[in-house]
Amino acid sequence: MSPFAGGLRIIRWEVEMGNARAILVVMVVLGWASSVNAQTFERRSVELGIGAGGAASWWTPSVAGPEVRVSAPMGARKSIEAIGGVSAVRVAGDTVGFYGVQIQQRLRREPGSNVQPFISYGVIGVFVNSRSGYSFGPGGSRTLVTPPFIGLIGGGTQRRITSRLNGRLEVQAVMALVVPVAVRVSAGVSVPVGRVR
Repeated sequence: MSPFAGGLRIIRWEVEMGNARAILVVMVVLGWASSVNAQTFERRSVELGIGAGGAASWWTPSVAGPEVRVSAPMGARKSIEAIGGVSAVRVAGDTVGFYGVQIQQRLRREPGSNVQPFISYGVIGVFVNSRSGYSFGPGGSRTLVTPPFIGLIGGGTQRRITSRLNGRLEVQAVMALVVPVAVRVSAGVSVPVGRVR
């Protein structure tokens, strides 16, 4: 079998698995958003969030690992968020991660619900720390950082778990110009660390 044919089989498998993952994630988001109770959900605090996420693409290896997020309200329905993450597993021997900023825009929710749906959009940049004796000399390393020109657009839900703990699930398309090139999924928790009047 030619290397080209083998590569096509791998790409086809990744696409098929990516479609199955995307369908599963959408079902989980819809099921989670449908469960509500009588608590109110108001978010007027600066929040610090941690979690795990990953991105699956048809052209590059999938990556997953820990993520952090800092959210600050900017108006009645919007928050600005600084986000970042790093892959838990090296990709071709390199450490890969991302950083960026996005807007979270809250949508209308059911009265008395503790679940807040939202849409999100923003930009990210990528960093790669490469350690290769062949390229940079024995024990050498080099870090490449791209500007934040990769787009994100998607949405999710945030749910109050306790009075000081929120859970969050988010799914986004990763965009190169106007073409989606990957799907990013992120899940985690956040706690208020300060209040904004």
